[in-house]
Amino acid sequence: MKSQSLKNDIINLLTLCRKAGKMQLGFDAAKDSALSGQAGCVLATGDVSPKTLKETEYFCSKSGVPMFKTTLLMDDVERFLGKRAGVLAVCGDGFAERLSELFGENPGP
Repeated sequence: MKSQSLKNDIINLLTLCRKAGKMQLGFDAAKDSALSGQAGCVLATGDVSPKTLKETEYFCSKSGVPMFKTTLLMDDVERFLGKRAGVLAVCGDGFAERLSELFGENPGP
């Protein structure tokens, strides 16, 4: 199942990113990281509210940071990353590039 494999790749990469201290969890932290130029990309979970998604899209477009909507749920984020959040900022350039590759090759995982 290709989509499950992709989801696992994304979770593994996010877990490494979190352990490396290159991730900000939560809307406010992600927004601050994007607007300050620290974020390489921002992810929104599939169950984030429409209002939060719209605001995330806005601050990402304003700051020129790529944003990806995932099928991960806030419960997945909590289980794998230790904090419940619907918006995540990836601040490591290498991690952000790899996530961009994964999402670019497979839009909408």
